Amino acid sequence: MSLERLGRQNPWWENAELINNDPHIVARDQSPLKWSPEIRLKIKTEADLIYALRGPRQVGKTTLLKSLIRNLLRKKINPRRIIYIDCERLGSLNYLELSEVIEGYLNWIRTSESSRLYLFIDEINFIKDWAIGIKILADAGSLRNVFLIVTGSHAIDIKRGMERLPGRRGKEGSLDLLLLPMSFREYLSALAPEIEAKLPQFETASLEEVAKIREALIYSSHLYPLFDNYLRSGGFPISASEVSVHGSIPMYVFNIYKDAIISDLQHMGRKETLFRDLLSWIFNQRENPFDWTTAARESGIGKHDTARDYLEDAESAFAWFIIYRSRNISRFVRSLRSPKKLVFMDPFIFHSLRTWSLGYSNPWEATIQFLQDPYNLGYLVESVVGSHLKRRFSNLAYWRNKLEIDFLVFREGGKVLPIEVKYQTRVGPRNQRAIHSTLKSGIILTRNFTAFDDQVISVPTPIFLSLLE
Repeated sequence: MSLERLGRQNPWWENAELINNDPHIVARDQSPLKWSPEIRLKIKTEADLIYALRGPRQVGKTTLLKSLIRNLLRKKINPRRIIYIDCERLGSLNYLELSEVIEGYLNWIRTSESSRLYLFIDEINFIKDWAIGIKILADAGSLRNVFLIVTGSHAIDIKRGMERLPGRRGKEGSLDLLLLPMSFREYLSALAPEIEAKLPQFETASLEEVAKIREALIYSSHLYPLFDNYLRSGGFPISASEVSVHGSIPMYVFNIYKDAIISDLQHMGRKETLFRDLLSWIFNQRENPFDWTTAARESGIGKHDTARDYLEDAESAFAWFIIYRSRNISRFVRSLRSPKKLVFMDPFIFHSLRTWSLGYSNPWEATIQFLQDPYNLGYLVESVVGSHLKRRFSNLAYWRNKLEIDFLVFREGGKVLPIEVKYQTRVGPRNQRAIHSTLKSGIILTRNFTAFDDQVISVPTPIFLSLLE
């Protein structure tokens, strides 16, 4: 690949000020939503490290890279020592050609071993076996005095690729970074920073932190309408900005996120038609949990192995999390054969996939109508809660024996916190029965009902989620 072609992706080589004309930078600067992901603080550009940044497409990974590049340019780093490569725009290169492209750039720019270089490689999962190309460079000593960060939208591919680089990534603990859509807390920080700054944060999300819940209740009148908007727009920058500014989301935005997931699945060898059939069944039946066999039979997708592969690949593409039943009420032991729960990564992913798979011509209108039904609203809120808990606590399961508990949070020291989602205005003893009969104490997340009776406390969902990191 010629330097001229690379130069088109790196206009700051000609003039450092041209970074300010980059479409991602312009969109960020002009957006009313000022989201600055916390993970940016973990990235050390002045060290020989290889970072992996994973996350769904269109979540802001490229914007984060371009922001890092602009920060380097503002520090008066020689612009030609900073290279950005978008692998999706490179065509069908293989891992060897990728290493040759990078090696060619290094040979062109490097004049001494003491000159630090900065490599930003975007959507690297578009190149098969890309980790071998990086390994070739590392083993040849070409990555000395080099900062390197790669991004990808396929969770498993990026994770496995980095596992092929043992001992080559540098001496730093946090080299695997995950950028997900904004949580409700991050959404508050971006759109209502004056409110978010006053809110305490959960350390363990345990019953011992009741005082923090009481403190957050003071801000209920602000949090409730913001949560309603969050349920419409989710935490993606574009959709959240559209609702904030215009009060609605145009069709092209729904298509951006739907197409991003489908593109990733097709890259994994999956068929759009089968995925749509599976989604239609999920949204029409709303069985949660369900087993692979039922999904395969009733969606018409074929074998249960096929249904499992599609569901797991969609999880790798950041469409949702798969939550397993725990075989033990007091210890995290996944039951692999039991039905699984799906909790969508983000409300807007839910809306974009739902309206596409069910064939709505006006996805925004369909979204508003969906949320007007209390049953639908409760279904989505449970998914939102599950996604937030999964992001915060890796050991998350649900419980089903004679009774069912929506989520079990397994924490250090063998502590278990049961959480039930009852998105309604009143909660009584009948709603507390599953928690009282199993673990005695726990949390019920409601719509706007609060109670601190006995060992089962009832907390409005927006309050609880606003306190999660």
